[in-house]
Amino acid sequence: MKLAIIGASGFIGRELVKAALFKGHYVLAISRSGKFDNHPQLESIHCDVFDEEKLVEVLRRADLVISSYNSGWTNPNLYQEYIDGSKHITNVVKRLGVRVIYIGGASSLLQQNGEPLYHTTPQEWKDKVKGAYDLFELIKEDQSFPWTFISPAAEILPFDKHEKYNVGGDYVLFNSKGKSQINVADLAKFVVEQAIQVNNIHKRLTICNI
Repeated sequence: MKLAIIGASGFIGRELVKAALFKGHYVLAISRSGKFDNHPQLESIHCDVFDEEKLVEVLRRADLVISSYNSGWTNPNLYQEYIDGSKHITNVVKRLGVRVIYIGGASSLLQQNGEPLYHTTPQEWKDKVKGAYDLFELIKEDQSFPWTFISPAAEILPFDKHEKYNVGGDYVLFNSKGKSQINVADLAKFVVEQAIQVNNIHKRLTICNI
């Protein structure tokens, strides 16, 4: 399968590239300026998601798009650029009829009382993390294109090791220590091996280590 990974040079994106190559997929690694080691199954493509026409050229070659797009945690306009950039990605995959997997954040999940998790975020971060919640709200009723939304655990740990994890849907999960955590290697492996399955179209999924 030919996978287009948007945000391929980021923290999650690079793990997605590794996981996809390990499973034998051909990878279109899309970023603004990222660099990657040479690999016969890897093509590095520089493209800004705000350039829809260029994005159309790139994504028309893909069987599946995985978006780990993030406009940067230090970006003062993070929220608006995340929403606008994600809308451009959505516009393009709709035009092409290609399936997309969005990787949002835990802020889009619900607490057990039904309240959005981002409501409990410290005020200085609330506006920044709210983007994932609003993006999911924008697409959750849209059946016009094939999408899957991944909301990882609240804390993504920078570990290559693989651990057991639980899979859920709309509600935040916690491990045996009472923390919402997932290793970045497990997140990437889950997306490439399980989330791409067609029975997950029009679903939101979350994972948390045990």
